[in-house]
Amino acid sequence: MIRPGDHRDRPGRSGITLTEILIGIMILGVGLVSIATLFPIGLLRLREAQRQSRSALLFESAAADMAARNLVNAQSFVYADLLNLYAGFSSWYPCQVSVRTPDGLFNPLLQDAASYGGDVYAGAALTDLVGLDAGNSLFHIRGSAGLPFAYDPLWRYKMTLYPQDPAGAGVVPEARFGSGIGFVRNDPDGGAPSAHGLQRLTNFNGRVRSTYTDGAGNTFPIYFMQTTNNVPSIFVSPEDVVWNEMNNPSNLSPILPDRTISGTGASVNDWRFSWIFTGRLGSSSNAATFEGDLVIYENRAFDLESMPSPLDSSVTIVKPADETVVEAVFGYSTNVAAFGPVGYGSAADRTVLLRWPATMADPIVKTGDWICDVTYERQQLVALNTQGTVVQTDDTGRFVGVPNPLNGGKWDNTPAQRAFWYQVVKTTPAVVDPGFAGDPNVTGGFRRMIVQVNSALRARTPMTAGATPSPAVVNAALIAPHVVNVIPQTIVIH
Repeated sequence: MIRPGDHRDRPGRSGITLTEILIGIMILGVGLVSIATLFPIGLLRLREAQRQSRSALLFESAAADMAARNLVNAQSFVYADLLNLYAGFSSWYPCQVSVRTPDGLFNPLLQDAASYGGDVYAGAALTDLVGLDAGNSLFHIRGSAGLPFAYDPLWRYKMTLYPQDPAGAGVVPEARFGSGIGFVRNDPDGGAPSAHGLQRLTNFNGRVRSTYTDGAGNTFPIYFMQTTNNVPSIFVSPEDVVWNEMNNPSNLSPILPDRTISGTGASVNDWRFSWIFTGRLGSSSNAATFEGDLVIYENRAFDLESMPSPLDSSVTIVKPADETVVEAVFGYSTNVAAFGPVGYGSAADRTVLLRWPATMADPIVKTGDWICDVTYERQQLVALNTQGTVVQTDDTGRFVGVPNPLNGGKWDNTPAQRAFWYQVVKTTPAVVDPGFAGDPNVTGGFRRMIVQVNSALRARTPMTAGATPSPAVVNAALIAPHVVNVIPQTIVIH
């Protein structure tokens, strides 16, 4: 009789060994872990796709609003001051203006005072100009571009930095966009760095001219121009499009979001996405065309924070919470192609060195983030370029250099007022900065990181020649982690 397993020519089947079980568990575990990692990666990709889609939609809306509503109409900025002048209010913009101007009004698109609350003009002669005036022949030839600005009515609305009371009284913080004063070291010549930041503009006046009372005894304000009440509907994109009706609190839907704060009657706004415009008049003699960028923010912080200057702890700086400005060397390289006493870094048309005092926290810069060249000089004589051969330390201005044959003969260090955006594509870790040899303002105590950006630099930092090159002038960069997208745009006002 043949019994099972009694075949001599075929060995009996054995069971699964412990080693095989462990190997199987390991393979299964690797597979489960691989599948699990897909979920957070998928969520990140989904979030990024949503951010890009929302920014594209908001860009289209913003571009249409700017053109259709004439939001940056050049006359509206002057008109705002004109109404305040006749109403007896203080100036809408903080800079006082001399009666020597043709109309006695301040135009922030073409003018900037040398100091907060100062006058554009310092003396009796035109050669004594210390404030910037883009229409003056000493600064630019007629028809050149206006001054870069940040059109940011939402910030002004949220922070109420322009007084809205009938008397227009109170201290008005200037809060310039991308100011690095107190955070960026002095120029090698000892003067204040060209990091004053752009003028943060709005033409939504919001000041109450008078009031009227209806038949029911309700009092309503009468505003100058377009009121600030319109700002939230123009410059933001609510995360939830459909809301409960604020005026009907007794009939709230359990499905829709509630915009009211219980018991206070105040409203809550969910402004995840918002936008500003950074740009300038294309020509100081043409008030219709603006060239710049629409900047889309996500979860932007609207707050002012007070902190000691990292360069001098005895000085207190009040700065916007979402803006960090550091020193920058645009076109950084240890190999400088010199054409005289200064030159430009070789093979560094997308390389930026970011540098900050070690007493401040390391800024977070990641791939995909945006930085902006906010080098801005508001002093007329500092910005002048009359020599065009070497870096000067006298009143001929800092923003000089030499034509760069590596870049088509362009003067890479101009203009002296900028708002150039770049997206970061690669970063290095933050490390201790060794300093620049021969620079008396650098004695250590700094940190640095190097980033690569997505496009060729539109302005570069001139470097001194030698074995250890250093920046001939100090430039500034704004680190903007809340910026989702920056889209170039030309706005034509009809």
